[in-house]
Amino acid sequence: MKIGFIGLGIMGTPMALHLANAGHQLFVHTRSQVPEAIQAAGAVRCDNAAGVAREAEVVFTMVPDTPDVEAVLFNENGVAHGLKDSAGAVRKVVVDGVQREVAYLEVSRSRLAELGIDLQQIADVLGSQNVVVNAGHVRVGDDYLRISPTGNFTSVQEIGDVLISASDKTLVRLSDFATITRAYEEEPKKLYYINGKPGLSIGISMAAGENVVNVGRAVNHKMASLQSVIPVGMEMVPVYDQ
Repeated sequence: MKIGFIGLGIMGTPMALHLANAGHQLFVHTRSQVPEAIQAAGAVRCDNAAGVAREAEVVFTMVPDTPDVEAVLFNENGVAHGLKDSAGAVRKVVVDGVQREVAYLEVSRSRLAELGIDLQQIADVLGSQNVVVNAGHVRVGDDYLRISPTGNFTSVQEIGDVLISASDKTLVRLSDFATITRAYEEEPKKLYYINGKPGLSIGISMAAGENVVNVGRAVNHKMASLQSVIPVGMEMVPVYDQ
């Protein structure tokens, strides 16, 4: 199966690799550089999310929060703009209940005092590292190519490798005086439970003027076709149909 995957961070990369190792052809898009392991697996990089949708039969997204999902799906060059005409009966798909993945930083105040480093200094360095800015563009014939800088964090180890200036002007790795762990947000905005188990809500709405019965059949057919690529331990359960 041709599978699209958007978002190859510390959580998306291993998921995408499992799909590639299962024999599926991957079409990928990510803000940062495509990991070498994904490239070695034969994945095809697309310029944007719309390009992924044009090539793939099904698209997975692994981005931090609900607004990011909506941006990937519906912004300019989003998934919705690349869908084939046969998918035009669906107006909108909304994913809700996504629990954000975060990195927790634990430091000893006594160790910070010893090094002469304050928490705001650490926050400033980490914040400047993960800012996405437009680096300009170059003209190639009649076209412009946008240039975006790389350097966003893609793993906990990369965060730990950040250098912080101590009071004596020496550079200290963040991991030398802090413990960094990857986890989920302790207080998520929303939680969904299906039959007593945690889940996500996927809302699908119909385009104006379409036949609700035909759209329902098409959605059921698509959901059935996805059963072979759903990760082990996950299942799709209809909650309501109106």
